[in-house]
Amino acid sequence: MASRDMALREAFHYQLAEYIQPLDKDEYQKFLGATGDELEKLMQENQDVLKRLKERN
Repeated sequence: MASRDMALREAFHYQLAEYIQPLDKDEYQKFLGATGDELEKLMQENQDVLKRLKERN
């Protein structure tokens, strides 16, 4: 069963290989950069709340 699974994974990967490409800097900033920056800012603003939640357990 495991060998079939690996064979399917490899076949699937090779079919998608031409579509999978790393993002360049401009694409990263366009799609992920602003969201990541917003998330980091939100976490900094709520750092004390996050610490209290972590210590709660």
